[in-house]
Amino acid sequence: MNARQLRTLLGRRGRDVVLRGRHTGEVALGRAAAAWSDRRGGTLPPPPAPGCTGGVLTVVAHPDDDLFFINPDLANDLQAGVCTTTVYVTSGDAGQRNAYHRARERGIAAAYAAMAGAPDVWARARVTVAGRVLTEATLTGVPSVRLFFLRLPDGGMDGSGWPRSARTSLRQLVQGQVPVLWTVDSPAQAYGAEDLLAVLSGVMTHVRPTGIRTLDGERGHADGDHSDHHTVAQLTAAASARWDASVPVAGYVGYPSAELPANVDGRELADKAATVEVYARFDRLLHLDPVQDTVSPEAAWLARRYRTVDVPTSR
Repeated sequence: MNARQLRTLLGRRGRDVVLRGRHTGEVALGRAAAAWSDRRGGTLPPPPAPGCTGGVLTVVAHPDDDLFFINPDLANDLQAGVCTTTVYVTSGDAGQRNAYHRARERGIAAAYAAMAGAPDVWARARVTVAGRVLTEATLTGVPSVRLFFLRLPDGGMDGSGWPRSARTSLRQLVQGQVPVLWTVDSPAQAYGAEDLLAVLSGVMTHVRPTGIRTLDGERGHADGDHSDHHTVAQLTAAASARWDASVPVAGYVGYPSAELPANVDGRELADKAATVEVYARFDRLLHLDPVQDTVSPEAAWLARRYRTVDVPTSR
């Protein structure tokens, strides 16, 4: 598939698709850190936990997108025992050295363990999907909870990338401006746009979700959201249409949700803030007191959760 064909596919919507709209070498950091245990990787991820085919697949750009923009929906599913798989397409490295994205991975794992009410202990493996090696983490106490990390580079707000990744981004890849994008881990892997679609649809084939969640692929790149958010949402919709267009895809509003009326409160707001606080212990660039902060964009995101279909069309 060439770049023009991919752009055509990304602009196409399956008839029943609903989309409007930060390996070896990880280290546990901080007092809340728990062990990653290694197992030998294989050519495919191991089967989902018994009775856990289906459930919800979430595909986001960075570790923490799900906490800010999709919660409390994600936490409600975890607490109800719904099979939950989440894919992080970029490392969220923000141009930093590898220790930063590794810490973010540990932070998001700790947050998921907290939401699931389980010890923060994970089994980790390197697994191959559609010819690319991913890092998979399974929550030991609740094996129906799994995380996959592709570790592509963060593309920056406007898609211009960071010097450490040669100023490349997902947006440039999809738009045909660069032929491949290299992962930030070692050994580095090259992804073409077709490779990325194949990996995402391969995960879908393996998990067979009954619902898919992602970010906002409906709005243009100049709406104030992160370029990776839009691009990942568009790729997810395209991969889903390739896999099974009858499975609904729900998009969630990212950064611009701060401009919408608050709609998360009470216990759900308290739980959402507590989960972000768990994650924030590991992310040295996230300066947020979820209890005291009331003015930052992050604080505004805590009090909001909007699916793209819920946003008034006049906005």
